[in-house]
Amino acid sequence: MVKPLAPDRMRQISDPTLLKALDYIRGFSASKGGVISRTEYGDESEGRRAVAECLRQEPPDEFLCKSLARLFDPEETANEREVVLKFRRRGRRQDQRRDLSIAYAVCDMVKTGCSVETAVDAIAELACLSPEAVWKIWGSEKKLVQMTEDIP
Repeated sequence: MVKPLAPDRMRQISDPTLLKALDYIRGFSASKGGVISRTEYGDESEGRRAVAECLRQEPPDEFLCKSLARLFDPEETANEREVVLKFRRRGRRQDQRRDLSIAYAVCDMVKTGCSVETAVDAIAELACLSPEAVWKIWGSEKKLVQMTEDIP
């Protein structure tokens, strides 16, 4: 059972960023004539920015962390809201981990004396990709790999 935020606790919070983060996570009461008419949650981008800023503080606010934990808890029933993780943009996504892994694998083979062509063909077969796809990856990641590795 989620306890409502004690009014005394809210009065103790003087950090406007923390207040904005908590308003975004827990909501705040909108009232007319002293009567609560609805719960609002504030602007999403401002709220998310405030939550991120508060979580980066050392140490993060304990109450904020517990409020976030309630959003993630699949057995929490008292909270109307839930956290949904989704990709930031639509369409095909670049798999940067995979691409760097492939580029480093090509690099490792080249360092052992293989030609780049031989390395690309071998890695393409291992990664279940076409040689053209590996060439494209190698072309886009080669500079980064060369900065960290000693290859020609």
